[in-house]
Amino acid sequence: MSIKILGVSGSSVKNSNTDRMIKHILVSSGLKSEFVKLSSIDVRPCRACKKCVGDNICKVRDDFPALAPVITNQVSKMIAMEMNMDRMDLIGQIEVMGNMPCLSCGQGGDCEMSTVPLLYGENAKATSDNCIAVEDQIEILKKAETLGRQISKCL
Repeated sequence: MSIKILGVSGSSVKNSNTDRMIKHILVSSGLKSEFVKLSSIDVRPCRACKKCVGDNICKVRDDFPALAPVITNQVSKMIAMEMNMDRMDLIGQIEVMGNMPCLSCGQGGDCEMSTVPLLYGENAKATSDNCIAVEDQIEILKKAETLGRQISKCL
């Protein structure tokens, strides 16, 4: 049975630095992996409608049925690993320079909530030269590759 890892991104920005960094770590691990972007799926909480009582199947129509097997598989592996270990260690942490939403939402300087003037001065406008792609952060990419290899080694 091949080990599989799950990468989850909570970023709402399409193809964000976070997405690309997580995918880079997954590839660097060399393991079979899956990537889930939370903002692209619709998963709602239990509404306590009790329609599941008869068959234990949730009647809320969302994307959870497709996601459940992936999560269940990963959770069962984590439980199995935890039972075989005295402790669980944090393998690593990476800080990626991201981009303010006002640099990627499309409104830019027209947005009343923009933080660009606050950070860059009253007359500053949101432009693409203020964006920092994760691929341009070479040291961060090296850390991601190291983290991917460490994850693989631990599993």
